[in-house]
Amino acid sequence: MFSLVVDLPLLAQKIKDIGDVVLVVIDPLSAYLGVGKIDGYRTTDVRGVLSPLAELAAEHKVSIIGIMHFNKNTNVTNAMLRLSDSLAFVAASRHAYVVADEPDSADGRKLFLKAKNNLSSPEAKAVAYTFGVVTVGLDEELKIGIEAPRVLWSKEHVDMTAEQALKAAQPGDKTPSLKDDCVEFLRELLRAEGPMPVADIEEAARNACMIGPNQSISQSKPFRAARVELGIKPYQSKGQKAGGWMWGLPHQMPSEASDAPQTERASDWEEGI
Repeated sequence: MFSLVVDLPLLAQKIKDIGDVVLVVIDPLSAYLGVGKIDGYRTTDVRGVLSPLAELAAEHKVSIIGIMHFNKNTNVTNAMLRLSDSLAFVAASRHAYVVADEPDSADGRKLFLKAKNNLSSPEAKAVAYTFGVVTVGLDEELKIGIEAPRVLWSKEHVDMTAEQALKAAQPGDKTPSLKDDCVEFLRELLRAEGPMPVADIEEAARNACMIGPNQSISQSKPFRAARVELGIKPYQSKGQKAGGWMWGLPHQMPSEASDAPQTERASDWEEGI
């Protein structure tokens, strides 16, 4: 089976052979990471695959669309957290879109929603579509038309964000809060990567559009509450440069962390709690 890990030269050659290629679709992206070679939940592994793929796209001037599925974690409404595997998939992309059912739609309309955009200002509006059929030919023997499915795009935008659509799809009366999203984000990130420098956690949070481009994680009230709920205590490991704080889940804490002074930007954390 084709592997993005070892077979990129074959893809590059095929692009040259066909000529005038403008788009490559990988569906689903996670199916082409090789067998047992790549851990799709580890940032370093995912970056090691996607960086050469991005270089191939730039060299051959093609767009690449990677299709991913939602995970089963319906207790979050941040679209980035619903994508399967590592957040590194999101970080590597210029744009991320999600497809969701339109709330209270009578004709089964779907919404195509922007979840991330690195190249222009974000917009909340979505586009809607349904499925229809179109006659594409004639069966000469049976004298009947040959029909095929097609996508029917709405001419009007829908004023809804990806987060709003996911909240509307929540079962029952409980709607997840921003704190719930932050708890899930930290739990999954640290579970996959182990203890991490705070600066790296902040970068991942920005890539997931959970904090602003110039906002520190300590300035986010939902993240402060999530840190307390998960029992995360900042510490400086041996050899860590001055001011370089680490976060880890309680069971990941090294022995020296218990003696570390808990002074990491204390005023920032206490503010607003």
